[in-house]
Amino acid sequence: MAQTSWPHYSVPNMYFAPIVTISDEMIWKHLVTPQTKALLGKITGNTEPHLFETLEGHFPGDNVTNLNNHGLFGCQDSYVRFPYCSVMYTTEYGALVVKKSFEKIKVMGWYGDVRRANPELIYQVAMRDRRDDGTKRTNDCSLLDFPLDDPAYNRPLPGGLTSLEVSIYGFMPNSRIASASGDTELENFVAQPFACLHDETKGPSYFLEQLKKIWRSNRGPGMVAGPIPDVSRFINIGWDAIGKFKKYDFLENAPSHYHVTRFSESIGYRITYLEHVEALRQIREGLQRIKDAGVSLTRVQESWVCILQSLPRDMIDDKYYLGGVTWPQDNLSQDTLWMNKPLSAAAKSVMSECIGRGELASEKP
Repeated sequence: MAQTSWPHYSVPNMYFAPIVTISDEMIWKHLVTPQTKALLGKITGNTEPHLFETLEGHFPGDNVTNLNNHGLFGCQDSYVRFPYCSVMYTTEYGALVVKKSFEKIKVMGWYGDVRRANPELIYQVAMRDRRDDGTKRTNDCSLLDFPLDDPAYNRPLPGGLTSLEVSIYGFMPNSRIASASGDTELENFVAQPFACLHDETKGPSYFLEQLKKIWRSNRGPGMVAGPIPDVSRFINIGWDAIGKFKKYDFLENAPSHYHVTRFSESIGYRITYLEHVEALRQIREGLQRIKDAGVSLTRVQESWVCILQSLPRDMIDDKYYLGGVTWPQDNLSQDTLWMNKPLSAAAKSVMSECIGRGELASEKP
């Protein structure tokens, strides 16, 4: 009998995406901005890394998700499909929580005593490998806030290259709308204006009533508090550094509103799909017509005008009508406005090929 020749090989890590191997030291250095560090204060201690299997984390409010509604351990829905690792760093004025799942890192800055009081989430930054987007498996990531399994709306970029979705949330402590005015309804409206439109108990008239309250402020849709000033200046540098360090080909994002789209363009992102380029072109032409007619709009008011287009036509003031186009992402359905930023030479080459075949957008709207 011939002797078996056993092959020598190593099994690649098929479970964890490269992004989740990033160290917490690099996260603190590149993904937490200087002013956020100042608000949280110096790190004073930390828990041991802990593998969580439940929706509840270190303290009330520190929760994750079960978007596929798995019923585990006797059909209990309070457990997650795949465990995630979490470390809590206590700071002088709050805490920093670092969570890592099989394809995403999520970093949250909490202001206040997380053990004895109701801390305020003032900062949240995330980077997520998009390898499983367009499938149910991506929803198994317990750090995901919204489902992304629709293969039409959330298909990965063509070419088989690697990609990271990035997201950011950063607000000054004690500056929320409800804290300043006591108007919780208004804060909820600003946080989710499209949800208000689709709520049968409220509807368009309620929407316009709330919009009138906020119209002359500097709060755009989603801006429930005052922004941390240096986030827009520094976070892009950190995303780029980590994306390149982990050898990803692309960074991507899904801007929730018009002003976020404009910011993304200013830091090098471009709209991915042709249908969204056309929608944004119509929106910008419509906004320009409004301005040419003598109506002055701030950047955040432009975002509100975009959302106005989802109201019935007879409820949109003619001077704010954009001609029938609507904002392409309502943050309720899976219809997602993807933008991308190539990091590698391979990414730039694939983009050129896809643009040449008409599969991806070639320029700004």
